[in-house]
Amino acid sequence: MSDNLRSKTALVFDNGIFAEIAVTLAKDFGRVLYYVPWTNAYPKSNALLIGHGVEGIERVSSPWPYFDDIDIWIFRAAGMACGAGQTRLGLSDGCRA
Repeated sequence: MSDNLRSKTALVFDNGIFAEIAVTLAKDFGRVLYYVPWTNAYPKSNALLIGHGVEGIERVSSPWPYFDDIDIWIFRAAGMACGAGQTRLGLSDGCRA
């Protein structure tokens, strides 16, 4: 199964406390993108550093430039309302979420 995943890209949509999931996925997937929402009324640049420099994963500031490259979206965002986004990806865009 791992050989099949080597050609796949996964995106982990997280709230910043489950980066280890992305690291674990990097053992099997060819590319693992890691996204933590950082925008709010008063954004701070340090929020962009969560996951930066972690071996095996690529920290991205937005998942949308990579949309066509992502084979599976993994939402692990405790305390965040992501249901609508997951539904849209799965139903409207045919993505695996």
